[in-house]
Amino acid sequence: MTERMTIRHLLVATDFSEPAAAAVDYAAFLAARLEARVTMVHALEFSPWSADARQSDTALAGREEGARFVRELLEKVHSTRLRGVRTHTRLVTEGRAADAILLASRSSASDMIVLGTHGHGRLVTSLIGSVAAEVIRNADQPVLTIRRAVVPNQSIQRILCPVNYSTAARRALDRALYFASAFDAELLALYFEEGEATDEAIESELERMRRWIGEVPLSVRLTCIAHRGEPGSQVSAFAKSHDIDLIVIGAQQTGDGTTTTIGSTTEALTRRAECPVLTVPTRAATAQRATTRQLVMTGGVG
Repeated sequence: MTERMTIRHLLVATDFSEPAAAAVDYAAFLAARLEARVTMVHALEFSPWSADARQSDTALAGREEGARFVRELLEKVHSTRLRGVRTHTRLVTEGRAADAILLASRSSASDMIVLGTHGHGRLVTSLIGSVAAEVIRNADQPVLTIRRAVVPNQSIQRILCPVNYSTAARRALDRALYFASAFDAELLALYFEEGEATDEAIESELERMRRWIGEVPLSVRLTCIAHRGEPGSQVSAFAKSHDIDLIVIGAQQTGDGTTTTIGSTTEALTRRAECPVLTVPTRAATAQRATTRQLVMTGGVG
């Protein structure tokens, strides 16, 4: 591995939806196996509490009552879903969901962000795909997304890592090797040959992959696969047909100072894959922009 890493602190975002609950459950599973701690974060966005609301006694009383209610919910989630895991909760007010998640991750020095997508919470703008995509585009740390409302298989036996010889793929491979070692899982490194590739071309590509990957820990069972097809549309189908429990993919982040984008294959995969997807950034994200409102964080149980 070209870069040593350990995961000791997970940040999991919740909006109390089913996908968020699945994300919390999965974070608890990872934390128990990796001996990591968990910080849970929830962002309050409903309009009566906006920064523009008048600070009347009634508004302040409503704000305090709502914050107390949400903290109680967070504590309930902590006690029932994260039993036995070292946990801290954070309530973030007056901030957009993506900004709140990113700021909480940076301020708490988390090693990985975990969130559910396509949820619909009653209290907050839900963590739908657009929020997940924004977090992935700007995150400093890997982001694990749980797409389905159904709790994913809480075991990691087979890991898929698509590669294309880029820096993004190298960073993703490093983390895939880490998870494969930690969970004693089989790792499949997958390269897609586009067009009509011959058998000789496939074999040549496999040799190139082995040279590019180099030495791996003896504890890791690695299989190199060169597959005919186009990665953007076929990675999720390959994962489903091969019983993959976790996909690890690099995010080729590019930006112009005001916006950040990621590769189309990565973004499509986070929306389509049925198993959890770990997206690994290639660079530190740009600083939070001036449009971010002031965020107020309050501690919880832990």
